[in-house]
Parts: sequence; structure tokens; C-alpha cells
Amino acid sequence: MSSLEKTDALSSDFEVSSQEQQPRQPDGKAFRIISSTQLAVCSLSLLCGLVVLATASNVASVYNSTLSFDELYLQLWPENLDVRPTNALVAAGVLITMMNVVALAFAKMKKVSANCFEDGS
Repeated sequence: MSSLEKTDALSSDFEVSSQEQQPRQPDGKAFRIISSTQLAVCSLSLLCGLVVLATASNVASVYNSTLSFDELYLQLWPENLDVRPTNALVAAGVLITMMNVVALAFAKMKKVSANCFEDGS
């Protein structure tokens, strides 16, 4: 066997196809399904956050507006009423709403959403 034949035989064993060199890209249909599901879950979570925020803030505003009747000696609320849970619900609703708006904004950015699938194996 000549040295040329040996070189050809050895080099053909270690060739890498062009498909193996490129990182695996997600399937177009699978990417759309995952993206649609992410959008639906974020939208549902945003809606739930807005409902919690609206309900708790309505309760807090009614309490604050009727609290001023103390000067007329008409007490509608107990003196030691704990409003901390209502304030916590308002704060949680604000945080949930803000985080979901940010998540939806980043989900719509093509570069950020495409990088999520490139890093995976």
C-alpha cells in the first residue's frame, strides 16, 4: 500500500459532516408551540395579577375613604383592624404584574427568545 492510499484511508475515517458541526436548532413547529404556550401562561398570570391588584386596591380604597367618618362619631371599622394582609395583596399584585409584563416583553424579543433554545443540548 502506498503512502497516498494510507493518507486517504485515514482522513476519510475522521471526516465530520456539516450537520454535526452546527448547533442543533429547534424545530420550527416545536418552537412555535413552546412560544405560544409561554405567551398563554404569561398572559394568564398577568391577568391573575391584575385581578388580585384590582380587588385588593378596591378594598383598600373603600377602607381609606370610609375611615374619615371617625370625626362624625360614626365608626364603620374596628379601631384595631389589621390592614396588613390587604397591603400585602396590593404589593404582590404589583410585583406579579410587573414581572409578567417584563416576561412578555422579553418573550417578544427575537434575540432573547432564540438564545433560550441555542444554549440547550
